[in-house]
Amino acid sequence: MITFGNAQTQGARQSQEDYFAIFPANGSQCAVVADGMGGHVAGAVASELAVKSFREFLLRHAEEFTADIPALLERALEHANHAIADWVAENQAYEGMGTTLVAACIGNRQMFHISVGDSPFYRLRSGSLTRINQNHAFAETLQEAVLEGEISAAEAASHPDRSVITSALCGEAVREIDVPGEGETLQPGDSFLLASDGIHTLSDDEIGQIMSAAPNAQRAADRLIAAVEASGLPHQDNTTVVIMHVLEERVTQPLRSRAD
Repeated sequence: MITFGNAQTQGARQSQEDYFAIFPANGSQCAVVADGMGGHVAGAVASELAVKSFREFLLRHAEEFTADIPALLERALEHANHAIADWVAENQAYEGMGTTLVAACIGNRQMFHISVGDSPFYRLRSGSLTRINQNHAFAETLQEAVLEGEISAAEAASHPDRSVITSALCGEAVREIDVPGEGETLQPGDSFLLASDGIHTLSDDEIGQIMSAAPNAQRAADRLIAAVEASGLPHQDNTTVVIMHVLEERVTQPLRSRAD
């Protein structure tokens, strides 16, 4: 059984450009979070359009959740990207808008995810928090440069392009997509956190501690947002969190993955 928690804060921004959805699809439970960009109006449009299009595609093809889940998630992502392209073609004022997207579907003892952009996806297992999706941001390139000795850690941390996203849904070819070909086997007590990057106001240790101490998924979501708001950052970004918590393992046949 899967339980959910969700919460948002607008932070110090003029509007809320994050959008999320939680929904069932043919026995699976899915969640998706998008963080829009391109100005406060365009960003809000992009994130809502991407989430609704992604969800609509999965519901329309729900019977395919017994087949190749990674391929289905990629097709849903492509559908969302095309929806943005169509919108921009009809509304030139929105040219340049885009959004990140991170989604996960849980069913039959397995979890599948897909993501584009820098919105993080974490797994909390036995008190240990691990980011399990790729970070499509220039920060990763800078980190590689630090490891190669090309720049210092201080230079990387202060680089003006550190937060630049290297892949997003903007109606054009998507440069990078994180979609593992195999599902992850669930363990009882696992929690998965989908978030917009405003959550990075908190350290990974703080996120893990808050989630571990919460009695349920909703309280964990509420406490994460409360901690973000309590930080009092003058330029706090929008922050959205969705938590999927595994209460017990279902004894059924696992979903097939691309590797089957």
